[in-house]
Amino acid sequence: MKILYVNWAPLWRGAEVGGGVNIYSQSMAVKLSESGHRLFSISAGFAYDFKNRAYIKRGPDFMGVKNYEIFNAPNIAPGFFNYENPMQDVSEPVVEKLFDEFIKHIKPDIVHFHNIEGFSCHCIEISVRRGCKTLFSLHNYHPVCNQIYLLYKDRDICNDFNNGYKCLDCIKPPSYSKEIMKRRIAFHVNRLPFGDRIWRKLQRIAGLAAGFSATQNVNRLLKKLSSDKPSGLPLFYQAINQNKRDISDNRHILYGKRRKLIIESLNQAHMVHAVSDFVRDFYISQGVKSHLVTTCHIGNKMAEVSIGSVDSLLQDKGKRDCQNTGDLSENKKKMAISYSEAINNGATRKPLKIIFLGISSQPKGLPFLLETLLSMDKHNSEMAGKGQQNIAEIKYNKILKQISLHIHARGVWELYHLIEPLSKKLSSIEVHDGYDFNNLPNILCGMNYGVVPPLWYDNAPQVVFEMMAMKVPVIGANIGGIPDFVKDMSNGILFNPGDRSDLASKISMVVNERALECQLRDNIKPMKTPAQHACELQRFYKEI
Repeated sequence: MKILYVNWAPLWRGAEVGGGVNIYSQSMAVKLSESGHRLFSISAGFAYDFKNRAYIKRGPDFMGVKNYEIFNAPNIAPGFFNYENPMQDVSEPVVEKLFDEFIKHIKPDIVHFHNIEGFSCHCIEISVRRGCKTLFSLHNYHPVCNQIYLLYKDRDICNDFNNGYKCLDCIKPPSYSKEIMKRRIAFHVNRLPFGDRIWRKLQRIAGLAAGFSATQNVNRLLKKLSSDKPSGLPLFYQAINQNKRDISDNRHILYGKRRKLIIESLNQAHMVHAVSDFVRDFYISQGVKSHLVTTCHIGNKMAEVSIGSVDSLLQDKGKRDCQNTGDLSENKKKMAISYSEAINNGATRKPLKIIFLGISSQPKGLPFLLETLLSMDKHNSEMAGKGQQNIAEIKYNKILKQISLHIHARGVWELYHLIEPLSKKLSSIEVHDGYDFNNLPNILCGMNYGVVPPLWYDNAPQVVFEMMAMKVPVIGANIGGIPDFVKDMSNGILFNPGDRSDLASKISMVVNERALECQLRDNIKPMKTPAQHACELQRFYKEI
């Protein structure tokens, strides 16, 4: 079969651009190519240069996959850049014309959409009209929310968009013109010798400057806020947006129309894949025909990368972390008990290594995690004052000094104003602006827990699969697709999403009950590999 993958992020860039969805698309395309299929990909909304027209350019081949990208697409991706122009997600003639010509040229049997960001929903109809079997994977909520995360003001789940009225003042999008210029400059800088290093350094400097500026702005704003300001919000959301849009703005009609028309386009696809049960039920509730939607848990490349090395890596870790636990040839349960006894007998504890992977955005939860840790001293004092401290929490007030926090997140230096004060409270903190996917086994090996704390209905976070593939128990928010994979107190730990108190108590529990880690790890089943998932996809492609 001739198969075309559609995604805003260039496939060969992997996790570097487009995060988990792109690394998933990349691994699936490669596996299908290895199975003898002819694989192509096309992206739009990412690449920009100084030419005054949109055009298709051949990208580098990647392990048998032929890649193309549309330069200078009017719709910038990710989709929130198009927030103020909702109907462009429905119809964008410039990209649609290029996409139609591309379909006519390569004549794919299957067109697999992973999103329409950078494109438009009419591209789905073009694919169907050209006689291609068309499948759409639901990786996020862009079809019903061009802010993508289905969060009102980046903090509250939007269960009712009030016929588009709530969309009017939901977010203040980044500057369209500034983003275009930034990407044009990045494109040309990256073509220079060592250009990628130069650009990363420029980004870090810009992030640090933004962090310092944010700290100064927060301090100024705190002086102006009234005493009845919301108590549970992050500092940078306690200031009310002074540039609220006029609620009478007729754009609310367009937001409602956008949602309706994109759902209609999804219903023209031959098959729709939901990456978790929650996502399937949600989109059916939004009007996607139930007979089209199938839950299909995706495979993850880390399951394949780590399959031959995870046991030996963990054994080395066990020797380091459990030096006084007795005979290492005994089973893990006995090792966990021995470790617990060693701790109770006063053995010196090593700091618990906790890791966050991903991007530094508010919906993904990194600011929430940092603020939770910063607030733990106050939280602990309040618990003690209310007489709620139990025996397991005797050392609760010193909990931060028993944590070594590891952050690998793009854009992390924009959160410098949270990281800097936290660094004084923790045992240690290690910060990296992103990560190389190929280095994940080394990054994750030795970690005791991974935290996945999204505030949105995260469909099926790739980082959950990556952590669990390396036998790292997940402390995850009980939201979206996470409960499909993380079972509370069985193979991981769930907490109430957005609840600082609950997350703080779960972090306290894992620090104080060190034997729990081994018990949870024992129950982590092997994750689905790309090869296994590719077999599933081939079956679905044949059924369409």
